[in-house]
Amino acid sequence: NAGAFYEWAGAGLTSAKIKGFNNGIMDMSTNTWIYKIGLQGEHLNMYKPDSLNQVNWVSTSEPPKNQPLTWYKVVVDSPPGDDPVGLDMIHMGKGLAWLNGEEIGRYWPRKSSIHDECVRECDYRGKFSPNKCSTGCGEATQRW
Repeated sequence: NAGAFYEWAGAGLTSAKIKGFNNGIMDMSTNTWIYKIGLQGEHLNMYKPDSLNQVNWVSTSEPPKNQPLTWYKVVVDSPPGDDPVGLDMIHMGKGLAWLNGEEIGRYWPRKSSIHDECVRECDYRGKFSPNKCSTGCGEATQRW
């Protein structure tokens, strides 16, 4: 569910029942449950520049397959001048980006529907409609 009020939706176990025992269903909902939120990399402070070298990183030319939670590290030279720098996240999945130890935001470059009513030029004059100035149909909703 990625709709409105997503952050207010309940999370975690709400009930736990085991079926298949000789004595029927075992309800474990009232037992004490413990879970650990976040990624292990967050607990290791991998996003902090001082901690980056304390982690055993694996160099690879191909990203890992069938591994949903992955930390990536890259070291780049700062470009000359004072112009802004953009990160192209088009080939990344849903995640959280850090730059020099600072969280710069979440990203989720999912594609918008190709069935939306896109326009070449936006003109807000006249009657309002939600798709009045839709652009980029079929393209990533977040990229830079």
